[in-house]
Amino acid sequence: MTIDYIEQFDVITLIYCDYAALSITDRLILLRKVYQALKPNGKFIFDVFTPPMRKGENRSWKYYEKGGFFSEKPHVCLDSVYQYDDEDSTELRQSIVLTEETVNCYNIWDHFFTKDALLSEIQIAGFNTFEFYGDIAGKEFSDSGETICGVFTK
Repeated sequence: MTIDYIEQFDVITLIYCDYAALSITDRLILLRKVYQALKPNGKFIFDVFTPPMRKGENRSWKYYEKGGFFSEKPHVCLDSVYQYDDEDSTELRQSIVLTEETVNCYNIWDHFFTKDALLSEIQIAGFNTFEFYGDIAGKEFSDSGETICGVFTK
């Protein structure tokens, strides 16, 4: 990442659980850059998936006669979920999309966080003031929720 802002923003957001798509190395780089880019008392707001969102490995397929998310043309989508029991709770959601002309593979990597795991990662970057919510809209936090939204203050 080549963007190097210094204390230019009051708020930085990263929503739709995109933080969890990054590797631990990339997450730590991002956190350092966000911390650096925030003004004093600036806030970093983002959400992540929690372990209840991990539903288990599976495979399925579906035919989209009128097109769909991955292609506007008719296509078959072969979906697989692979889970890894590493310390980062890694999951791969793979979609192989077949049209009459093409075959494309889309890999979406995700990681899952408890409140404590997220907090320990955030504190490495220097954030020490924080609030937790159940989602980005401010729902009350619950240990059984499928997402965590954190508001971290510099």
